Amino acid sequence: MYSIPDDHFNENMKLFYDVLEIDQFFDATVRQLSLGQRVRGDLAAVFFHNPAVVLLDEPTIGIDIVAKKKIREFIREICARKQTTVLLTTHDISDIEALCDRILLINGGHLAYDGSLDHLRATYGTKRTLSITFEQDYPDFLLTKAELSASKPYQKSFLFDPSISPSELIEEAVKDHLVKDIAIIEPNIEDIISDLYQSTGTEKIR
Repeated sequence: MYSIPDDHFNENMKLFYDVLEIDQFFDATVRQLSLGQRVRGDLAAVFFHNPAVVLLDEPTIGIDIVAKKKIREFIREICARKQTTVLLTTHDISDIEALCDRILLINGGHLAYDGSLDHLRATYGTKRTLSITFEQDYPDFLLTKAELSASKPYQKSFLFDPSISPSELIEEAVKDHLVKDIAIIEPNIEDIISDLYQSTGTEKIR
């Protein structure tokens, strides 16, 4: 139907076998396939002729964790190899975080935000969290530019504004203190988007 050259056919079949693992159910009838297998087969059919643009609507809805991982790996791989533009509509925030360089938020039929996920998190995220685990207990330990949010023996968590550099806080933390581990926890993107939907109405977010 698409007059696919043999070399493209063989190249794509190898990709579908390696990433989507469709060889595991290639000879099965459709009624024998799980939902995840059917979606993987549909993706192979969609991408077979090397389209320039593909629209995927909720591609991972109702699918188990293993199948989701395979589908996300495949989308990332084929976008990198074929330079395919994928427009993904989804309510699954983990899909967005795993796949999207650019996001568009639609609120009430209006475009509320158009930009990167990093910009959304940095601009509209409330605060980031710095979690510090010490080698010994420092019950009175505080940071000058961060707010203590949780404290227990050998571990403390601080909230800090996105405008503050984490390296500045870490430098203060390790000075004269024995630090075992440090983790920076980004604002929950689902909470950010939910707050924006509730607060902006149809106003465009910049």
